[in-house]
Amino acid sequence: MSGTRFGPAPVGLAFGARGTGWMRRSVCALDFAADRYILNGALVDPSVIRSYHTRASSRWAEAAGGEWQPFATGSAAILPGRGYDSREGHTNTIPNPLGTGAVVGVVGSGGALPTGWAATSVAGGGAQVEVIGAVSILGVPGVRVRLTRVGGNGGAFLFHPDGSSALPLISSVAYTASTSVRLVSGTLPVGFNLDFVERQAGNQLISLQTIASAAQMSDGPEVGARYSVTRAVASNAALGHVRFTYPPTADFDLVVDVAAPQLVQRAYQEPFGVGTVAADTLVIPAEDAGMAINPAASGLTMFWRGRDYPSAVTFPKWFELRVDGNNKLSFERRASDGVARPVFAGPAGVSTAVNFGTLAQLPYGTEYTALATWRPDGSVWLKAGAIAASTGTGRTILTGTPATIGIGHTGAGSDRVNSITRRCGLMPHSLSDGDALALFNQINEGLA
Repeated sequence: MSGTRFGPAPVGLAFGARGTGWMRRSVCALDFAADRYILNGALVDPSVIRSYHTRASSRWAEAAGGEWQPFATGSAAILPGRGYDSREGHTNTIPNPLGTGAVVGVVGSGGALPTGWAATSVAGGGAQVEVIGAVSILGVPGVRVRLTRVGGNGGAFLFHPDGSSALPLISSVAYTASTSVRLVSGTLPVGFNLDFVERQAGNQLISLQTIASAAQMSDGPEVGARYSVTRAVASNAALGHVRFTYPPTADFDLVVDVAAPQLVQRAYQEPFGVGTVAADTLVIPAEDAGMAINPAASGLTMFWRGRDYPSAVTFPKWFELRVDGNNKLSFERRASDGVARPVFAGPAGVSTAVNFGTLAQLPYGTEYTALATWRPDGSVWLKAGAIAASTGTGRTILTGTPATIGIGHTGAGSDRVNSITRRCGLMPHSLSDGDALALFNQINEGLA
């Protein structure tokens, strides 16, 4: 497949210099996982792509091996072997989730939990917390604690203050709580859970939702694991926190590592973050990419490979070539039912009658390729994942000169999708059905 040619190579450019396979024939080809890029038919330094990216905060992203990496303000989260991690903005309401400020020793006798964290138990609980030191779970800083109890009643160890200083909740909306935990030694008794707790404004308990049970944490990998739960909180919920809850009678002597507690107002899990994490924006000028052409005359081929995840907007976009708000070609996921589809917007209106696939066929979080080629006569060929290719006719196509290319959102930086883009690209012309399928297969070469 790697020898298949799609249209003429740019004049004066060596065939092999532009990479192999799918990149070779593309005017704009971005291989984020390999950190290799072509704009306007020529290889460019990775710093050029990074210069198009903006984000008004630092953030963390999960690498291919499962460890977490920090990225400075404005720095694109481009991960080797994984791709460009692009996210909507979100806020972790738990204070000090990096666990700074801990003091080694028994809490209450010289030792101290991280700033803003707390350990409480009911009267006579007989529990003790000892800070052993700083640790890291999958790259994120945390704290190692010894938790013991002999006799007494049930109680809790908190990751942030209880009572009137607990975290405020908005009633009847969805939250996702998550935390990384590693059991170092000891046996977790049945009923020793990691919980998300809801309380009324007067601090009266409403409910406990288990994030991870004793069995789950006991069976977790030696490197640690991240656990999460999502729930719509009660109509009278006003306060919340994340905590270990221990059973009323069992004694225990445990050493546990805790890192990266998070509570976000989302109906799905977001990557770990500290405070307010700004959205990622990656907009490439179409002229820089060699795509300042009129697709209505030449046709157009667009392709993308990666993973997308639930997002807050109604029609999140993975990839878009845009003239303006009324003339654009987009790949999107419809939030209402999870259908993935190409969207054709031009003078004749918007065409959305052909789809890449359903949510069952292209589940969130799975990696797949999507490709569509539009022809000047309004016909289109498209394929995604393992789904059979399909065709359509009468599809509208934009007119005018494209201005921007958006990755992880529209060309205007809106309608963001939580996604990881491994590969994507554009050709300023259409392909035959056979050539489109050959290109689709090339994009998948070397990938599991």
